[in-house]
Amino acid sequence: MAYKYTLGGIDLSTIGVYVESGSNDFLKLPDLKEPYKVDWAEMNGIEVDLADPKFKEKEITLNLAIHATSETQFWANYNAFLNLLRSPGTKRLFVGDLGRSFFVYYSKMNNYQRLSPVAGQSKIGAKYSVTFIEPIPSLLKPFAFLTKKGGGYLLTTSGSLLNTAT
Repeated sequence: MAYKYTLGGIDLSTIGVYVESGSNDFLKLPDLKEPYKVDWAEMNGIEVDLADPKFKEKEITLNLAIHATSETQFWANYNAFLNLLRSPGTKRLFVGDLGRSFFVYYSKMNNYQRLSPVAGQSKIGAKYSVTFIEPIPSLLKPFAFLTKKGGGYLLTTSGSLLNTAT
């Protein structure tokens, strides 16, 4: 089953870009930031404050493929993808196989491999990896739910009611 991926509201398949692998990186816990430590001279080892651990940004690498049926289509799709990557700000990346969105920005492109010549071809393909940074890892965002009198839940971040009783 092919899962839908959108970046900045653009369905990547509409510009011939497909995710081959890498979405598992979204499920990994990011690296822990260096905690506050005290090295007391009169004690063995160190004392580490882990009362409220903080985490670094997360790096996610997706392995992508681009496909086109003409040279014109290839360059239109490739340029559309590059323009999407280099546009300002973070972008919402919807990962279909996870059913979740993540806010990311472009970091780098590696391992570019053309699978066919571009000029004058009717089947053009390439593979490459793109690394994104998730500056505030979404798996760490706390969600608090309040119940309202009479039943139902109020989602505190947006104010929309969930599971309201009638």
